[in-house]
Amino acid sequence: MIKEIRQTAKADLIGGKRWERMQSKTEKDARRAAEDAQCDRTLFVISSDAYAAIVKRFDEMPKPNERLRRTMRTTPPWEREKR
Repeated sequence: MIKEIRQTAKADLIGGKRWERMQSKTEKDARRAAEDAQCDRTLFVISSDAYAAIVKRFDEMPKPNERLRRTMRTTPPWEREKR
């Protein structure tokens, strides 16, 4: 924060405008956020048959097992009493 204040004051002294410096910082942050969003995406190219199999698998009910039963019996954290 202090470094930014010093840099802004220095820019004012040499004829720069404070809003120009802040605008350029905002643009850099926006560009970096956009690049991060692009990097977080993964594209899978699959056949229509493979896609149909995946959708079918997601639409099926899970087969009962002990882990699922235990999960369904557990009280969710937001419903537990606060201690």
